[in-house]
Amino acid sequence: ALKEKIADLSSKMVDLDDYDVESVIGESSLSCVKLFTKKEKFAMKELLKFDYKTVQRFIHESEILIQLRHPCVIHIYGVNLGGTTASVANAPFLILAYEPTSLESAIHEKILEPRLKCRIAVEIVLGMRYIHSHNYMHRDLKPSNILLSKNMHVRISGFGLAKDESLDESQSKGVGTLRFMAPELLENENESTTENHYNNKVDVYSFGITLIYIVTGSYPP
Repeated sequence: ALKEKIADLSSKMVDLDDYDVESVIGESSLSCVKLFTKKEKFAMKELLKFDYKTVQRFIHESEILIQLRHPCVIHIYGVNLGGTTASVANAPFLILAYEPTSLESAIHEKILEPRLKCRIAVEIVLGMRYIHSHNYMHRDLKPSNILLSKNMHVRISGFGLAKDESLDESQSKGVGTLRFMAPELLENENESTTENHYNNKVDVYSFGITLIYIVTGSYPP
């Protein structure tokens, strides 16, 4: 993965007609994930509710994933920006590697032995170290965004809120999931300025909460 040549967005454009949609395998307030097939299984992340800002964030996520090539980061295969084809409108979607479960589900179902939990924790660190080395902050690291392959290897996903650490943008507002948000992120939310008063250590905080969940099977109060 590290040796793979980095592509640009245009080379990843795909047609909805090239794939068969089977079923919904996950859903959030803004998007849903469907099982996609074309000889093999893929995951289709489709935007459900979209306006200019959410579409912009969606495109930003695809651009980040195309840049990041690491065994512990979810692999992107294609992008469709939505539109109307043959009189049928479709929403923007990403085609990602299909990973059968998430860390949250695996811990909840108690299918991970201690040795495997240790390996998963190390792989999260390796993936996040790689992401940070490319000057990105994930800003939404949590067990549901950490997917596991069929061999229980980590694939970090959920880059919709990821951001270049060097940029100060108004889009930095409204980030993360409350349980996993570092105090400095919460402080930044409450200030009128758009300047960021935090760095990638906010992901370290989120990892700490995630690690507690891995070890104990529950979240801290």
